Amino acid sequence: MRKQLVIIGRGPEEQKLKGMADSRYVKFVSYVSDEKLRGYYSKAKALVFPQIEDFGLVAAEAQACGLPVISFEKGGGGEIVIPQETGILFDTQSVDGICAAVYEFERKKFDRAKIAKSAERFSEEIFVKKFKEAVRNCGFSVL
Repeated sequence: MRKQLVIIGRGPEEQKLKGMADSRYVKFVSYVSDEKLRGYYSKAKALVFPQIEDFGLVAAEAQACGLPVISFEKGGGGEIVIPQETGILFDTQSVDGICAAVYEFERKKFDRAKIAKSAERFSEEIFVKKFKEAVRNCGFSVL
């Protein structure tokens, strides 16, 4: 697609991906501090989240910074992204599926403030509140 892509993190596919990547467009960053990661999120156009994860913490963190997410619809990404509001979902883990989602993303405007507001549903405060409610609903008392 000849678009700038930054891949942050390490994983078992890292060397394979480096061998496939065109260094004119793809940059690999093995490790960044939380502060630098927020900097990447604030400057990026979108986070591409093509994998299946139970929750999708990376997608939730990106949205907390107001960053739209282009995600595979299964797993945590599908639960975190509100289609057309906080990002774009795609239904096939393929080059064509991701490319189509990126093209769709480029035709849409996203409100980064609304995305960050939406991500508040994943805050620690709300998690604790809902967890306590669930425990109470099971008949237990909560301190």
